[in-house]
Amino acid sequence: MRRIAIVLMALALISGQTPVMAIAKSPTNDEAKTRVLAAATGMGGVEKLRALKSVEVEALGHWHMLEQSERPDGPWLVVYDSIQELRDYERQRLRQTSEAHYFDEAKGVRLTMIVADGVAAIERNKQLSPFTMAQVQDAEEWLDFSPERILLNALEAQDLRTERETTLQGVPHHVVSFTWKNAPVRLFLNAHTSLPTAVELVRAHPYDTFWSVWGDVTLRTYFSLWTLEPGGIRYPRQWDHERNGQSYRTLTVTGIKFNPEIPAEAFNIPDEVRQKFAANGKRMVNDAPLGLANQQPEEIVKDFVQIRGRWNVALIKQTDGIVVLEAPISSGYSD
Repeated sequence: MRRIAIVLMALALISGQTPVMAIAKSPTNDEAKTRVLAAATGMGGVEKLRALKSVEVEALGHWHMLEQSERPDGPWLVVYDSIQELRDYERQRLRQTSEAHYFDEAKGVRLTMIVADGVAAIERNKQLSPFTMAQVQDAEEWLDFSPERILLNALEAQDLRTERETTLQGVPHHVVSFTWKNAPVRLFLNAHTSLPTAVELVRAHPYDTFWSVWGDVTLRTYFSLWTLEPGGIRYPRQWDHERNGQSYRTLTVTGIKFNPEIPAEAFNIPDEVRQKFAANGKRMVNDAPLGLANQQPEEIVKDFVQIRGRWNVALIKQTDGIVVLEAPISSGYSD
């Protein structure tokens, strides 16, 4: 292929023309599309995937609290949860109700998150309040990188291409890549079954308190436990998520419905909540204000001032300057 390209370029230089058509019709792109179509066929076919307008899921799983664990490399603190989820692909909306079990909670904590029209809200104790853009970003990734949508998004990409084949989980895999929302994506397709084994996205999370500090974060999701569902769709019942190479979340799907009816109120977010979200929910972590608005800095002892906040900050006056003790969250917060 490289020799052919060199010859084409040489001929173009001689003729004074650029071989645009030769590049546009590169067999590599055709091969990538063929690979993705084979994966879609393995899942039941492109038309069946496109016919999925909504999906309802029940699942059990656990989180690794990477941001709160004692050791960067684990073992990590674990949160167990059960979820009920409704995905609306026609309007890119997500509703997720979870019951999470923490080590210090006698009973599960029940929360419902709604993401619709670029707004995120959270329901606690039957009270709906605005969430942040971090949940909006997570939701769009959750929807577009679900097993029922990732192949369709790959086929729609203008820059879909093949990459070097690799071995994953001890099995040979075809690799295709494309760009999604200006972020690079790689899709790993089992060379024996054609089914997608994993999808990888590299993207920054500027609205997330923990992940924003790491810059570009590598998210990889593994799909396994494939079952044949009613209607002829093959679906993975286990999802394993990694962030920057560390185990982040595992879900086992215990129930699934394709194209369920969507209750009219399922994605309702009152105007009052939308207005509060517009006012504060889009703020990046780097722009977080210092301390709490309703509390003034306090001099605990002479020359030792504490600024109370989600994380307290101390200022200690010395003869040669001021020591800042604990300046977390972001560079902007530290400044």
